[in-house]
Amino acid sequence: MEHVPQTTFFNGNSVTRINGSSILRFEDPSAVEEIKLKTYNQVQYAYKALGYKLTRLPDKKFENFDCYVVNAAAENGYTTMNFFDKTNFRLLMIVYPNGNKSLLMEYLFKDQVLFNAYIINTFADSGEKQALKLQQIELNTPISGLWFNCPYKDKVAIPPHIMTGKFESTSGVKTVFTRTKDVQDYYNDQGKIDLRRSLKWANDDTYGLMDEQAVRDKDDPAAAGILVRIISWDDNGYVCHWITGKYTDTQDYKITK
Repeated sequence: MEHVPQTTFFNGNSVTRINGSSILRFEDPSAVEEIKLKTYNQVQYAYKALGYKLTRLPDKKFENFDCYVVNAAAENGYTTMNFFDKTNFRLLMIVYPNGNKSLLMEYLFKDQVLFNAYIINTFADSGEKQALKLQQIELNTPISGLWFNCPYKDKVAIPPHIMTGKFESTSGVKTVFTRTKDVQDYYNDQGKIDLRRSLKWANDDTYGLMDEQAVRDKDDPAAAGILVRIISWDDNGYVCHWITGKYTDTQDYKITK
């Protein structure tokens, strides 16, 4: 419950980041361009699709790698530097104009499509590192447009028809539940409640769920707790992030009667 959730929305043109209860809008073209590149699974394809100009620079030899170096420049002047392994021509590292870096550590193929399986991002201003590891691949899965549109104007809060009601998942495992102010009741195929989780709102869009039975059975308390953040909605449903233990996902729900 002490975790401060963060959500970044990118609709193809603008970037909005919700950090706790703060709303940050990015107008800097460089910030938008970097986000746009990262929406592509392979940045090499992004350069082609977005019309970047590629220029070869002098080769660079590191302790463990000998690399070709390629400069990629957008029409607006945004430029990245890219290092390719001479032995297999795979992209190893991308250096962004602000000094941030993406290290492409592992690859894998699925249905003859190449995916980055393990990426380490480093941030020049803070010195922090972020490790991203691919867990699962689903190709051509329909995605709701709600994922990309930020509903917040000047305050981080969700409307009453999303805060409580009866909902059904539209992605992942089918789940039907009723959410009140204090509990979330889950229904089985016969329409009967077979699980109840206690609920506590941390703020106007984030709440925690606790499986009290799992706690009584002395299961891992951390695994029994789920933190949920509702990130977007319309009249018919909503999208949320959830995290429990080491697992996290984004999921859609529709309003039911």
